[in-house]
Amino acid sequence: MDRPQAPLVLILGAGINGAACARELVLNGVSVVVVDTADIAYGASSKSSRLIHGGLRYLEYGEFHLVRESLEERTRLLRQAPQFVRPLRLCIPVNNRLSGVLPTMLRFLKLEGWADSWSKRHQGTAANHKTRGMWLVRAGLKMYQIYARDRTMPKYSVHNTGEEGLPRVDAKKFPWLCAYSDGQIVNTERWILALFEDARQVAEEKQLRFDIHTYHRAEIGPDHVDIVSLENGQPITPAIQPSLIINATGAGGDATLKQLGANTPQLFAGTKGSHILTYNPRLKAALHEQGVYAEAPDNRLVFVLPFDDAVLVGTTDEPFDAPPETANATDDEINYLIGAVNDLFPHVDLTRADVSLHYSGIRPLPKSSAKSPGAVTRRHWIEEQQLGELPVLTLIGGKLTTCRALGEQTTDRVLKLINQPRIANTRDRYVPGGKNYPANATALQAKIARLAESSGLSPDQTTAVWRLFGTQTAEVLKACPGLPGENLPGTHLPLPVIRWIIAHEWTSTLGDLVERRILLMFEPSLCRPALEQLATLLVESGKLNADAVDAAIETTTARLAEFYGITIAAAG
Repeated sequence: MDRPQAPLVLILGAGINGAACARELVLNGVSVVVVDTADIAYGASSKSSRLIHGGLRYLEYGEFHLVRESLEERTRLLRQAPQFVRPLRLCIPVNNRLSGVLPTMLRFLKLEGWADSWSKRHQGTAANHKTRGMWLVRAGLKMYQIYARDRTMPKYSVHNTGEEGLPRVDAKKFPWLCAYSDGQIVNTERWILALFEDARQVAEEKQLRFDIHTYHRAEIGPDHVDIVSLENGQPITPAIQPSLIINATGAGGDATLKQLGANTPQLFAGTKGSHILTYNPRLKAALHEQGVYAEAPDNRLVFVLPFDDAVLVGTTDEPFDAPPETANATDDEINYLIGAVNDLFPHVDLTRADVSLHYSGIRPLPKSSAKSPGAVTRRHWIEEQQLGELPVLTLIGGKLTTCRALGEQTTDRVLKLINQPRIANTRDRYVPGGKNYPANATALQAKIARLAESSGLSPDQTTAVWRLFGTQTAEVLKACPGLPGENLPGTHLPLPVIRWIIAHEWTSTLGDLVERRILLMFEPSLCRPALEQLATLLVESGKLNADAVDAAIETTTARLAEFYGITIAAAG
């Protein structure tokens, strides 16, 4: 007897929310087709501050449910995805004891306009601006700690600036530091790929359909949906007949609904967040491997974060109404972030020449009447529309930390609509590469040494592969013929592993490899020979025509220059 056909859901958007929904749905016996007009993790998912956090500042706006949910998810990710998410100690510089109480009370009472007006009238100049006071910060951290209920994370603490091992902010300007713990994820793109890989594995086990079509669009027909290539305009055959559509296209959600033919009011009004990356050694040393979460002179909140060998600084919060894929960090934003760093660390004297990279993304925030971008809620919810008989669920808001929760909530709505029971969830499910992760740095180094010995790779090569795959490294290496092989120029990554990535990780273009598979834009040694080698591997795989190599390299080089501020070296 033939098995009954599983219901099919079409997910538009291959970012973090699309990945979380796909994973949760296949676990519950639902087939999934994912379509994106760009690549996996192309948009805001890879353009954030890369923090996994509870949202300390959300307490000021009374969003206690969001903080509680975020902290629960932070705890899960630290446990279930340790190959990507790691604890990070953050310090808040404080320059007084009492300020900020009144505007915080006004925001708490949902009187943001009055709070912002009060702050502007009493803020003073950049030279004497008042941060939120010690009492207010300690009260917030105490509440944050209670909500977290995570005994594995160090408790908050208060210190005099200048104590050994703390960030070396300007002690004359900021006499105290309030320290607390959150999480950081450096390789967001790899995490999203791991979620999709988990969905693929589950779908294979359950004999469900699971497809990802990047660089395609969905077109609604009278009784079907066509998935059309953006390269040649040809639809994939046969067309699909989904039970419903999930619109997980983030800040482009309104444009997606319009393209589908839905007549809906505006749902989104995203804001732009820009970041800079620097390898300035004085700033790196000043952080002592901890982050700083500070108020800039204009009251915006800025992060200065350790980022492997570099430092990541962000973010701005500017209204933005152009297509999200056009977002770019402006000179004013870059100079603003440099100024924020120098306000905290004047001895560093950061300059534009120190900025190695910049990027910018659009937050998928809801249309709001809030008086300032910072006051717009960061919670998520689901809007339901109808396209004839076809339901469309549009995901609004959300962030990296709460993606699993949003995926769970969306799946609950889907299962109700298709009249199917929930049979599983991801609350205790490891992300591929996270199970049996070494407990500490010593155990990790021992594990890498054993893998290097068994595979014939050098420790540096093994470490480079481990950063991509975690505890799945051994499995991936076994599937890579030709090891150890040569390295990609300027890196320790073996070419056979890159061949495996091209074949197994939905790779289509040279940009996919550079930006979102092996994260070369974060490599200061990125050079043209590396791009030429990657293009050669794409030709070998049949994903790039030999006569299109030069054009692909030029396109990638131009994009890195425009959207990341990166100039490619002629040689390694």
